[in-house]
Amino acid sequence: MDAGTDLIAIHDDVAEFALLLTRLKERTDRPYAALARRLDMNASTLHRYCAGEAVPLEFSGIERFAALCGASRGVAPPVDPGSRRTATVPLI
Repeated sequence: MDAGTDLIAIHDDVAEFALLLTRLKERTDRPYAALARRLDMNASTLHRYCAGEAVPLEFSGIERFAALCGASRGVAPPVDPGSRRTATVPLI
């Protein structure tokens, strides 16, 4: 893979991750501010994760977010395709 292909793959992974988060958010009638308050997180940070504008450095907040939204637990592919790190995030 060349650098351009790597960037596209990373972008696709981030977009897929953001879509999963957005689907979780849609399961609840709570606004970002209410969810973020329960997660001890800034509402704009949570919104950026759901929009694919940022990726969390640690996934513990995402696990708590998934639980708040009523998701079952599962293992998602790594956000960084070069990484072997996986995160426990919701299966939708």
